[in-house]
Amino acid sequence: MASHNSKYYNKKLRKRDGDGNLKITDIFRKAAAVQTEKTSISNDNNNDDDTVCSTSTNSLSNSSNKDLELAQNTETVIAEIAQYTETIIDKTVQNTETIIAESAQNTETIIVETAQNTETVITEIAQNTETAQNTETIIRLRAPSAKNDSHTTDYNSTPNTSLPIMQDSDEKEVRLFELSKKYSMTYPWLYYNFSKGGYLCKICETFGVKYSSAVSNNSNETPFVDLAVNWASGGGHPKRKLDKHGNSNRHKSALDKQLGYMSTKHKGTVLQQIKSGASKTLEQKTLRNRDYIKKLGKTLYFIVRKKWAHTDNLEDLVRFLAEELSVNPFKEYLDTCSADATYLSAGSVDQLLTCISNKLEIDILETARNQTCIAILADETCDEGNLEQFAIFGKFPYQGSTEHFLGIVNVENITAEGLMGTISEFLLAKGIDIEKVMCCCF
Repeated sequence: MASHNSKYYNKKLRKRDGDGNLKITDIFRKAAAVQTEKTSISNDNNNDDDTVCSTSTNSLSNSSNKDLELAQNTETVIAEIAQYTETIIDKTVQNTETIIAESAQNTETIIVETAQNTETVITEIAQNTETAQNTETIIRLRAPSAKNDSHTTDYNSTPNTSLPIMQDSDEKEVRLFELSKKYSMTYPWLYYNFSKGGYLCKICETFGVKYSSAVSNNSNETPFVDLAVNWASGGGHPKRKLDKHGNSNRHKSALDKQLGYMSTKHKGTVLQQIKSGASKTLEQKTLRNRDYIKKLGKTLYFIVRKKWAHTDNLEDLVRFLAEELSVNPFKEYLDTCSADATYLSAGSVDQLLTCISNKLEIDILETARNQTCIAILADETCDEGNLEQFAIFGKFPYQGSTEHFLGIVNVENITAEGLMGTISEFLLAKGIDIEKVMCCCF
C-alpha cells in the first residue's frame, strides 16, 4: 500500500540511485520501448512481403542497365587508351629514327674531320722530318775541316733557319759529293766518305785488306781508292784514277771474294750446311741399304725357284758376286758395312724367305678372289718332316700359269665329307668365295 507521499517521492526519484542502479521508472520505460519496437518490426515484415517482388524486379532492371552502361564506358576507355598508346609509339619511332640519322651524320662528319686532321699531321711530320734532314746535312757539310781549324760549329745549339754562307771547304765537299753521284752509275763500288774527305771503294773496304798504320798510303794492299783520294787536291782526272783502281789486283781479289760470298750466302750458316750434309748422307745410306736388301731378296728367290739349298748357297753366291765380279750394290755394301750387318746369316735368310712367301701368297690370293670361277685340286703330300699333309692348288690364269699352290693343311677326317669340310674352311680362311669353285678334283 502506497504512502500518502508516494506521488511526491515518485516525482522526486532521480535517474539513478545512490548505488548507481537504474531507477524504477526507467526500467518500466525501457520495457515499453522494447515492446513497441517489436510491434513495429512485425508490421514492417508484413509490408515487405507485399513489395519484395516489385523491388526485386526493379533492382534487376536497374542492375542490368548499370552493367550495360559500365561495359560501354569500359570499351570507350580501352579504345581511347589504345589510340593514345599508338600515338605515343609512332612519336617514339619517329624520334628514334631522327636520333639515329643525326648520330650517323655526326659520326661521318667526325670521321671526315679526323681523316683531314690526320693527313694534316702526317704532312707536317713529313715536312719537319725533311727540314731536320736538310738541317743535319747542312750542319754536317759545315763541319770544321783540317784546312780551316777556325771554323767551328756548336752542335748542341738550336739550328738557325737563316744559315750563313758556306765556306770554300764546304762548297768543295758538296761538289765532290755531287760528282760521286755522277760516277757511281759507271762505278757501282764508288761512294764519297765525308769523314775521310774522299772517295772510297765499297768492295775493297768490305772484302779487301783493311788499312792500318803499318801500311803506307801508297801500298797496293790499301783497300781504298788511294786512301780516300780527294780529286780537288790530287791533281788527276777522276775517271783515270777510278779505272786504275778498278783494274788493280787488290780490287779484283776483293771482287772475287764478294762473288764467292754471294754465291754461298743462300746455303745458310755452317751449322745448317752440316745438318744438311748429314741429312743427305743419311738419306743416301738408307737408299743404298734398301737397294742391297732388294737385290738380296731377288737372289734368294732365284735360288728357291731353282730348288737349291738356300741356307748354304745364298752367302756363297753373294760373296762371289761382290768379291770376284765386283757387282754392286753387293760389293759397295759389303765393303762398308760391319761384320754383323751383312744379312747373310741363317736367321736373316729365313726372314727374307718368309717375306717372299707372304708377298707371293698375297698376290696369288688376291688374283683368285677377283676370278669369276676357279677349280680346286687337292691331293695328299708330305712336308719336310715326312708328315702327311693335304695340299690344295687352284687352277686360274696368273702370270702365264694356270696352276698355283694355295697352301697345306692337316687333315684328321679323311672321308669325302671331312675333306670337303677341310677345303671349305681353308677357302673361307683365305677369303675366297666357295661359290666360285666350279670343280673340285682329288
